Amino acid sequence: LGLAVFSRIGYVGALLYLLAHGLAKGGLVLCAGIVEQGAGTREMKKMGGLAGKMPVTAACYLICALSLSGLPPLAGFFGLSLVLSGLLQGGHPWIAGGAILTAIFTLVYLMKSFSMIFLGEARTGEALHCQREGSFLMKGVVVLLACLTLALTAVLPLPASLAKAAADERVLRAVSSTPA
Repeated sequence: LGLAVFSRIGYVGALLYLLAHGLAKGGLVLCAGIVEQGAGTREMKKMGGLAGKMPVTAACYLICALSLSGLPPLAGFFGLSLVLSGLLQGGHPWIAGGAILTAIFTLVYLMKSFSMIFLGEARTGEALHCQREGSFLMKGVVVLLACLTLALTAVLPLPASLAKAAADERVLRAVSSTPA
């Protein structure tokens, strides 16, 4: 969407959101692998209460899920807000509304999955045999992606500063005239 509005603010938002989305989605996929291996099943209905047995995975899942959903102050929020600004400035309020609705649905389904897997009481069945959270390498990569998501959040200036820089013709000329 950010690229489709053909504006600088949309481009900046699209690239920023692509980076934030990649980090968060990668973390979530790897968390799913850790949970599946630890619980011995892919069925979320057979899981529950795994936060006590998998605290690192639960924390990383939550960080990545909130960033992917575009909640402030995480990195996904900054990219999404710039894309939405580009859509609104380009005269596309209905598409911006659809993007907001999509972000809300994303938050709902990720929080539902978090709740089913990590919160509540442990369900009977296969998920009870979960003894370990995963290997050091598996957890390490997930922690790295969650930390990169947080680091990206920490180093980002306010969205207004990014938008101002993107709209400033002098910045664009300075960047394009710099030899590679």
